Amino acid sequence: MRRQSDRELMVASLVHGPHSARERRDFWEEFKHNISEPWIVVGDFNLSLEIADRKGKQSHLKDMEEFCDIIHELQLMDISLLGRRFAWSNKSENPSMAKLERFLLSLKWEDTFPLSCQRGGASQLYDHSPICLDTRGGD
Repeated sequence: MRRQSDRELMVASLVHGPHSARERRDFWEEFKHNISEPWIVVGDFNLSLEIADRKGKQSHLKDMEEFCDIIHELQLMDISLLGRRFAWSNKSENPSMAKLERFLLSLKWEDTFPLSCQRGGASQLYDHSPICLDTRGGD
């Protein structure tokens, strides 16, 4: 995609992460390429990044550690989700909830759009709630 004001090229990768650890390793390998343009990776990673990203069902610490390692290796940054703590719920009486969806930003993206933030919306029908990226800081 290109920014309208100056036609600068930006790259967006849309993901739906696999459930199994073995498939995730192959999935991460696909991202190990050198992107020099501002880059965002967005989607449902089917994985929590830290313990605070879950309520109810616990994540496997090894999976979270691998996720953190790949984010660091790719020089991506996770930004806070504003407006809600979790973007997924199993909608049961005692729900499990998690932050599985997220925007990950490259350092070049952060330099280009320093006010970027992600916001969570409400969903009454689905187990996943929408998230959106606001590059203007959203005041």
